[in-house]
Amino acid sequence: MPVARGRHMGLDVGDRRIGVALSDETATLASALTTLTRGGGSKDAAAVADLARRHGAASIVVGLPLNMNGTRGPQAAKVLAFVKGLERRLDVPVVLRDERLTTVEADERLRAAGLGWKERKRMVDQVAAVVILQEYLDQEPAGEPAAKAGA
Repeated sequence: MPVARGRHMGLDVGDRRIGVALSDETATLASALTTLTRGGGSKDAAAVADLARRHGAASIVVGLPLNMNGTRGPQAAKVLAFVKGLERRLDVPVVLRDERLTTVEADERLRAAGLGWKERKRMVDQVAAVVILQEYLDQEPAGEPAAKAGA
């Protein structure tokens, strides 16, 4: 099923920060939006839900940190718990995407852009969210459906 037109939000959920990306209205290009500092599950879900409403997000794409062998570990369990709280606050679909190595890719992109370690640290979560969202936007129309959050 193709990605619906309209804005889509991408999230890279970590223990300390949540990187946020947003697509354009045509659901073609993902761009960095912000990085949220974690304040606790309920507060975090409320902050993301508020951003989603303010930007009119048609869906939320959340990176699921799988182990390299494809299994779910402790970090994936934390992200799934966050997603449950987010789903209670939103009326739009929340979609999970495999996010293995997105932070590594984000850091490599920032290095290639010539950013120093301080700038990379500040931007890496947003850029990882961009990678997650852009992969979703690029792959969904090609007929590779993503797993729904409840799956």
